[in-house]
Amino acid sequence: VGYGDVRGDLHVHTRWSEGSHSVEEMAEAARTLGYEYIAICDHAEALHIARGLSPERLADQAREIEHINREADDGFVVLAGTECNIDLDGRLDLPDRVLADLDVVVASVHSGFRQTEREMTERVIAAMENDNVDIIAHPTGRILLSREPYRIDLAAVFDAAAALGVLLEINAYPGRLDLSDTNARSAREHGVSFSLGSDAHNKESLRQMEFGIATARRGWLTAGAIANTRPLRELREFLR
Repeated sequence: VGYGDVRGDLHVHTRWSEGSHSVEEMAEAARTLGYEYIAICDHAEALHIARGLSPERLADQAREIEHINREADDGFVVLAGTECNIDLDGRLDLPDRVLADLDVVVASVHSGFRQTEREMTERVIAAMENDNVDIIAHPTGRILLSREPYRIDLAAVFDAAAALGVLLEINAYPGRLDLSDTNARSAREHGVSFSLGSDAHNKESLRQMEFGIATARRGWLTAGAIANTRPLRELREFLR
């Protein structure tokens, strides 16, 4: 994959939750990077520390995004999404009726890191079995120099992701880079496809995408293996 191949960012936060800038400000910054689209994936309500969005607030945000898209005259599109928390039993913290109306659903583990390998593996696979889930974010939960990956059977997760058509994220935040290069290479050998997300919480952090691309390159991933190298129309078809 080349550094100019990524057409949009599929994991962006705004001040609706714990980000620093508005949807419109993040969209404008993404335009300057030459993107065609971004997905706004603010945290859902169970992550209280991040001011997660209730279904009602998420609906308000979606209306704001719809207005921004109507006003745009250059073809740039803001996708309405969420970053759901995966509960201990694999359930998500937003109801399916809400998730079904979104363009992009990202799911991730933010708590319960001490589960056994079997429990964590079953938990993540259960989340992937939800038909609304498009992406599993930072799939091993590691924080570089701070937190080791949680115990999880990655081979089983890779097989499930490939079978279910769920993307695994390479999170470009420099403290995560998760999946790692070696795990990304292994996942591809299992037939997995990927998304790249900056996990940006401010305009400047959109540029973190370079680190995600570098990680993908180290894992020998081609552009065809990464969903957001596609134009928006093809991406929508791929996610469906």
